[in-house]
Amino acid sequence: MSLYPAPSPRHAEPTIQPSYFTSSLYTEALREDISDLVAEFQEQYTANASEAPFSVFKRTWRAQKWHLLQLRVFDDRTPSWDIKTSHDLEKTKTCEPLFTRATTLLALYTFYSTQPLETIPAIWHLKHIPIPIDHLRDLQTIADSLDTSDFASLRRPAAYVLRFLREGNVFLILPNSNLHPENPRSLPRETYLDHGRIASADAPATKKKGRPTKNDKTRKMKSAMHNLEGWLDKTRPFVELPPPAVGTSASASAAPKVEGYKLIKAELLDLMATEGPGSEGHAAILKANEFILQRLKEVREVVPHDDDSVEDSSSAGIGRVELAVEDLERGLNRGVLDLLEGSGKR
Repeated sequence: MSLYPAPSPRHAEPTIQPSYFTSSLYTEALREDISDLVAEFQEQYTANASEAPFSVFKRTWRAQKWHLLQLRVFDDRTPSWDIKTSHDLEKTKTCEPLFTRATTLLALYTFYSTQPLETIPAIWHLKHIPIPIDHLRDLQTIADSLDTSDFASLRRPAAYVLRFLREGNVFLILPNSNLHPENPRSLPRETYLDHGRIASADAPATKKKGRPTKNDKTRKMKSAMHNLEGWLDKTRPFVELPPPAVGTSASASAAPKVEGYKLIKAELLDLMATEGPGSEGHAAILKANEFILQRLKEVREVVPHDDDSVEDSSSAGIGRVELAVEDLERGLNRGVLDLLEGSGKR
């Protein structure tokens, strides 16, 4: 949608593109203005209950400068009046509050009946108001609905307006609204998007400067653990173990799992050919041991621990892993991979 003035002869006044009047820039602002008119009229109607309702409405209409809107259109290329009447008809549907329906009916009548006809230069004017037939039926029920409501004084102006519109053949009756006979079929037809806001919304979040805080490390660790658990749930075990027999103890049921782990580990070490401290397999195992030890130290810094005596002992925790890595470096065993065989114990 182009918002620039249409091409025009030299020294002529620029003309707004017709698509502006069906775009969200115009229609959404017009909806808000109509809502403001309804709210202001309701306030004045309550404060001046003894005065004629239509006189109060006309004063509110002129106070909000609605009568100047008709002077904005000088040719049929920008018929914003059709859009104005379409929005008024939107507010007269049965889904709207009764006072809103009555107010927009008065606005529709006032806007149509006060069109300037004999002007120089001539101003484009609206001859007929297109309306779907089901909306017309809703419109004709407003006066009867007001008769049994708290706004009974609005019934006579509403009945007069409906009779004026009917006898003057003002409405151009269209098929049912579910067939979308209006042109455009819905408003707004064009939606304006602020490209600056879109660019800022799509921009990646800026990374915080400095070292990560302890809370950031904790969140990162929890996210990694969650991803690891999800991966383990999706991964099938290498060795299918039979289910434990009924009545067996926990240690007895865990024994087959330990044996299965030892079997898998033996196959892995055979494939890596770890004989000799200078082999590629030995270097890979050493790198894996150092990586595990480093990650355990990072976790220890992030996660608070209450009892340091267990962690500092040589038989459990990071202390034993450190001793196991030292054993690997001296060629005594395979470090962390031999924890079950007593690696790291002193």
